[in-house]
Amino acid sequence: MSGIVRDLRHGFRLLRKWPGSSVICVITLALGIGCAIAMFCLVGGAILDPLPVRDPATFVTLWATNPRQGVNRGRVPLRDFYACQSRSTSFEGLAAYKDGNTVLAGTGAPRTIESQTVTVNFFRVVGTAPALGREFTADDERPGAAGVAIISGKLWKTAFASQASGLGQTIHLNGQPFTVIGVLPDNFW
Repeated sequence: MSGIVRDLRHGFRLLRKWPGSSVICVITLALGIGCAIAMFCLVGGAILDPLPVRDPATFVTLWATNPRQGVNRGRVPLRDFYACQSRSTSFEGLAAYKDGNTVLAGTGAPRTIESQTVTVNFFRVVGTAPALGREFTADDERPGAAGVAIISGKLWKTAFASQASGLGQTIHLNGQPFTVIGVLPDNFW
């Protein structure tokens, strides 16, 4: 123990003797610790947090490729998706989604939110169900059906103050009316 105390005293004497070096050491340590924390947050979230799906080990994403056009990882056109879905015997289920940004109105000031357009079986395929309300049905997907939406737990808290009365409310997404039919669990991202 006395060796550690002696080393610490010697280190502090050196730091007082050369204050410029001390500042460089402190800045270097701060940057190193900051970078390590940032990497852990970014990589740790992607690697350590499991996907919010029923069985992550069997979950796959399909991409379209077109080597002649240099497309190695593109979206599968919806008509091709439906063809694969109707003919597939290798998968328990196929669902499609499309990420985007949407202007949300009807819950205060209009704002842009991240959104996904999904097929009606999306939540059954990934193995999650709304915490409140209901899932999509085949009737929701037929042409001419009224627009329905399942919102995230976070949006439910911020836009509807976690009130069950948010179910059945009409919101406007990119100017189109949608009825809120469900709220996802908080852990679903």
